[in-house]
Amino acid sequence: MNARQPATLALGHEDTFRAQREERWLGALMLAPALLYIALLLGFPFLLSIWYSLSDASVGSQTLHFAGLENFRRVFDSATFWRSLRNALVFTLVSQALVVVLANMLTLALAHDFPGKWLVRLLILLPWVAPISLGAIGWLWIFDPVYSIVNWTMRALGAFGPGVWPVWLGQPGLAMASVILVDVWRLLPLATVIILAGMQGIPQDLHDAAAMDGAGFWRRLFHIDLPLLMPVMLVALLFGIVFTLTDMIIIYVLTRGGPMTPPRCSRAWPSSPASRARPGRGRRHLAVPVPAAGGRGGPAADRGPPRRGDLTWPPQAPPAARRPVGSGRTGARAAHARLPS
Repeated sequence: MNARQPATLALGHEDTFRAQREERWLGALMLAPALLYIALLLGFPFLLSIWYSLSDASVGSQTLHFAGLENFRRVFDSATFWRSLRNALVFTLVSQALVVVLANMLTLALAHDFPGKWLVRLLILLPWVAPISLGAIGWLWIFDPVYSIVNWTMRALGAFGPGVWPVWLGQPGLAMASVILVDVWRLLPLATVIILAGMQGIPQDLHDAAAMDGAGFWRRLFHIDLPLLMPVMLVALLFGIVFTLTDMIIIYVLTRGGPMTPPRCSRAWPSSPASRARPGRGRRHLAVPVPAAGGRGGPAADRGPPRRGDLTWPPQAPPAARRPVGSGRTGARAAHARLPS
């Protein structure tokens, strides 16, 4: 028995090494489809976009020549690019700050049981599961300069006096506030679900012990909930920043990058006329915009981008309302009288 033991141990070690090699090959084979999928879907387009940015490639052209850093130089020399980048940072930081604060408030409310809790959760998730293009078109109607339900409601409640009629998408400050509001409306459900999942992981014993020691709501919030939820909130914030910086649909559908270019963000800048003002090729390939929605869902969209005439009161009526009902000045005056005063 003792003479056969070394041979048995050697065979046992050999079988162990063979099994380990097979496991390594099996692991590599199992990971190969996922790695190939990531390389083809993300790696190749990323490398191709870098090559396009260093060349004079343009849409519709079959020629390709190396241009070096000329495209980047033209972009950095453009005042429109820096204004778009500043607007993108303001748009992202302000909207995500509001999203994190409001998501924590909703999480604290949904952490308690109350009648109709499932319905409230369903309604909160609707903005996230609905297509953003359809939601943006709905907000386009809400902010319409003539038919805005916000303006008509405020006028009916007496909050807006005579001569007060904000053009939400026609004034630079109001346009930025409007797109921030829409972005908060869209990303708030995602942040709420993430933080709510983290809230469910906090042991109830901590709250019970704090209540036994006499800690109130604010003490438990700042000493138990927020410190334990900080990693989860950072994940929600990271997702929100990525989605906001790479989102073009809200800006494009609501303002077309206007009005008069101030609310334009960096994602929508390459599709603007200003980015194509100077001759040169390849500049637009630094970021290729893909409009996901035409935004033809309301009267403001049919009229195209907001114009300087939209900044004055009374707002311009749609073509049907401006069509004379009679003849001469009398008909035009009667059609204009239907606008709010």
